[in-house]
Amino acid sequence: MSEKELKEVHLRRFYIERKGNIVAEGTEFTNGVCVLSWLSFAHSVEVHSNIKELIRIHGHHDEAVVRWIDGPRIGVPVSGSSQFDM
Repeated sequence: MSEKELKEVHLRRFYIERKGNIVAEGTEFTNGVCVLSWLSFAHSVEVHSNIKELIRIHGHHDEAVVRWIDGPRIGVPVSGSSQFDM
């Protein structure tokens, strides 16, 4: 997707819960890429191609659950001027 093609933003936040504890928080970007920040002592950050990949790697046989903060993907029109407007 080029900057000229971007008409809507589909950014949404989530967290990962395992055994009743929140263990990580993340963001899914418009292009489907997910960034995950672990809330452990290591404080590491990961980038995944999409949410399915993230779940496949960190799902722990369905012990970990992705909880969406922002709900389903709903388009938010890009408005105003920014460095991305062409």
